[in-house]
Amino acid sequence: MKFLANDINDILTNLTQIPHSQTYKKEDLPDRYHYKNNPRIGDLIIILEPGYELHRRSFRMIII
Repeated sequence: MKFLANDINDILTNLTQIPHSQTYKKEDLPDRYHYKNNPRIGDLIIILEPGYELHRRSFRMIII
C-alpha cells in the first residue's frame, strides 16, 4: 500500500512512539539493513530490538 507524503509523516510520528523500536522511511533506512533499494519493501520499516515482538491489538465488540 502506498501513502501520500503527509500520511507517511503522520504515521511515522505515531510509530516512533512504539517502545524498543526504530521506525524509518524507506529512503532513510540505514545501509546496514540492505533493504533500501528493494522494490518489495514498503514505505515505512519498523525494526525491533532483539527479544521484542510487535502485535496488533485486536478486539471484539460485544453487543448486549
